[in-house]
Amino acid sequence: MYNADSTFIKAMTGASSVLYARIDLLDWNENLLDRIETEIISGTISVDGEQDVRRQFNITLDNSSGALTWSIGGRIWIDKRVKLYVGLQTPGGVAYVPQGVFLLEQLQATSKPDGTRIAVLSGGDKWKLLDGQPLGCFSDTTTVKAKNDQGAATPVAEAIKLIAAGAGVPKSQCVFEACSVNVPYDLTYQAGESRGKAIRELADLAVYDCYFDVDGHLVFRPKVADVSQVAPSWVYDKSDYTLYAGSDKVLNTSKLYNRVDVVGGSSQTATVYATASNDDPNSPISTVNIGVRLFRWNNGSPDSIIATQQDAQNRADYELKRASVVLEEQRFSLWPNYLHEAGDVIGITDDWIGTDGTFMLVRFNIDLSPNAGLMTGEAQAIRKVV
Repeated sequence: MYNADSTFIKAMTGASSVLYARIDLLDWNENLLDRIETEIISGTISVDGEQDVRRQFNITLDNSSGALTWSIGGRIWIDKRVKLYVGLQTPGGVAYVPQGVFLLEQLQATSKPDGTRIAVLSGGDKWKLLDGQPLGCFSDTTTVKAKNDQGAATPVAEAIKLIAAGAGVPKSQCVFEACSVNVPYDLTYQAGESRGKAIRELADLAVYDCYFDVDGHLVFRPKVADVSQVAPSWVYDKSDYTLYAGSDKVLNTSKLYNRVDVVGGSSQTATVYATASNDDPNSPISTVNIGVRLFRWNNGSPDSIIATQQDAQNRADYELKRASVVLEEQRFSLWPNYLHEAGDVIGITDDWIGTDGTFMLVRFNIDLSPNAGLMTGEAQAIRKVV
């Protein structure tokens, strides 16, 4: 969650006020070139923590002057980056907080007989430098080695920084939390594969998250294993000044299973089998009460790593425990909170729908119109069921 000063938070949670938006035009090295403020008509920022490009924007501008029409190599061109801000009136003037640094992708200028003269800018955050569409591809076969030529282990964090630097993300823009995990084995990527894929795989090996924040910094931090063990960055409830405007409590059973089959052996021949099953009539998710929800390990194919009956049973028992969960989704509405990042842990308390807990903020939308409406989004929590 962005650390704004108290005057901005007071303005955000106080009486409704006009929203200000600002676009800083930056060069490729993110030096300020120009600023767009009064021409902004409307816009949206969508944030989704389940996507590599977490933040995307679309803004409509008054182009009566014609100065915002895109032109090759001109003021509005794809060699620029934009940093978006939202602002609120405070006793000391308009206070702004950042909403992301973006690459320009889609540029449009519109002219109509009725006098409409608008320009539309849209794009995605700096993960576009890494996603291989088309930026951020390895130009040659590249191996991330577990050990360097002197035999020293390669830290995952340093490997990620090196890969990102090759796409134009300098170490000075990396905000990395301490990580003791080393690259466990050599990882090879072919020419044309994306640097983002390599970074994501390395981060997953460390059980860390990696994304670009609202200031355009590449963040590397541990994934939250259990939201119930994390203090919420913001608590939403029905009292005044929390910004809460209601929620739908939704059950998602897509990852719930009560029986697991495991097959071990070679890729061609099954040699060992094991099953773990919840058949307890007192369990609300047992096969007796809700039918058989079957998960087949390795898509039902023999797993060559599983060589013995005990290996197979251990895997089946583990996967059954892992699959004895339901996903609680909170699809909420808020008076806008401009400080959130996807991945924030938030609290929601609403006795009308039996909700009182902490959740991972997954996705939300921000309206950049001067009189912005409600902000909508989704938060999730995994609930263990026995």
